[in-house]
Amino acid sequence: MWFKNLRIYRLAGSLELTEQEVEEGLTTQTFRPCGQMELDSAGFVPPLGQEDGPLTHSVNGCRLFCMRRAERLLPAAVVNEVVAEKVAHIEDSEGYPVRRQERNRIKDAVFHELLPQAFVRSRLVWAYLDESTGLLLVDAASANRAEEFLVVLREALGSLPVYPLTVSQSPANIMSAWLRGDDRISGLSLGEECELRDPEGTEGVVRCRGVDLSDPEVQAHLEHGRYAVRLALDWEDRLSFVLGDDFVLRRLRFGDRVLEERERDEADDEASRRDADFALMALELRTFLPRLIDAFGGIAETP
Repeated sequence: MWFKNLRIYRLAGSLELTEQEVEEGLTTQTFRPCGQMELDSAGFVPPLGQEDGPLTHSVNGCRLFCMRRAERLLPAAVVNEVVAEKVAHIEDSEGYPVRRQERNRIKDAVFHELLPQAFVRSRLVWAYLDESTGLLLVDAASANRAEEFLVVLREALGSLPVYPLTVSQSPANIMSAWLRGDDRISGLSLGEECELRDPEGTEGVVRCRGVDLSDPEVQAHLEHGRYAVRLALDWEDRLSFVLGDDFVLRRLRFGDRVLEERERDEADDEASRRDADFALMALELRTFLPRLIDAFGGIAETP
């Protein structure tokens, strides 16, 4: 359950709900499998993996959530192939061309016929609220997936006054300055990946991977006006990630120094392991994220 991405949201005010009220709200949005004629279904599951366990789990002021989303996979190509066969059969047997309106009716009938037979794919979306910092962290690379989670959480809690965190200074400007050699926060070092763009959008995108970012060739792109929109960073061999100009952390990895601390924990069941992992991850991010945010001028005053 170690997060692989971080979309950061800021809580406006405080969550005026007790732990029992949160649990009761989540119960109204418990996950249930897709019905035969449903395209998808989403709801909360116990984050520690215990059947019939609580739907949220708190450690040191951090409240963990886990949403499961299931969807039926019915590719359009499969539907179109069956429709084509049915249309061809009608045209051969009846001797007249099938018009658009009738074809659409056939397609609708085929879709509803095949839907109950479609495979179901499910995935988990993790998130936690750090009540000490007022930050909600969602493990989602895409904004759409994070918003799906927020919609279900809002329905469960009645309201959720959060908005995407924005920083005071342009992430692209700060990352470009770091690439040029300007001072970074203590312990933060460059990785071996970046993405550079032309301000005018006329010269395409330059992606560098597995290279020394201080290389003159990379620096030449900066001198010609390109700026960084993604930059690989490492913090004290404890965290590595790719930071975007949207201030989203992608491909988040926890380093050996963190995992060594994890190995010292002798938890003997899945629930205890998840609890220990969450406590360790939340503590690490509570230490690091304020420093990263401060490096970009702190949180912007307005959403």
